[in-house]
Amino acid sequence: MKHVRSIGIFAGIVAVAVSSVLATSIQGASASANRHHHTGHHAHVRHNAKGFSWAMHDRAVYAVSTLNAPLCGGKTQLSAQLWKQYSARYFDVLASSDVRGLFFIQVKTVAGTILGVYEYQFGSRLPMGIQTSHCVASAPSSASAAYRSKNWTFIARFGSTYPKS
Repeated sequence: MKHVRSIGIFAGIVAVAVSSVLATSIQGASASANRHHHTGHHAHVRHNAKGFSWAMHDRAVYAVSTLNAPLCGGKTQLSAQLWKQYSARYFDVLASSDVRGLFFIQVKTVAGTILGVYEYQFGSRLPMGIQTSHCVASAPSSASAAYRSKNWTFIARFGSTYPKS
């Protein structure tokens, strides 16, 4: 009988805790939805309001996250090396207006200085380097020319290449 009552009390505590967490999550999600769509990335600073679409924004999230895949010397992720060794703090994602599915990632310092530029073509395995790039192969000349033409649209700025956990 003592165990049955203990189990009942424990089940009651769990039910209250779960309902409290759910209520908090629902309130947080509702408040977040009212303010803006949260991407799950740290320090989401801004996005392109003109012609903005969540589909394009989600593609930008994916494009910037590809900087996590390449491994540099010592098996360090490219994104970690950019953050620690080069003080990268912003990752601006631009969509090419000339080539469908081609994105450029400008890696910047807190002051806005460009540390490097990478390109990611959807369907590719890894990003490639355009300007002062580390740990990746050089982009084809057509991608470099598309970036230099400045015929691209700013999509979003991220403060991290990792989804928020």
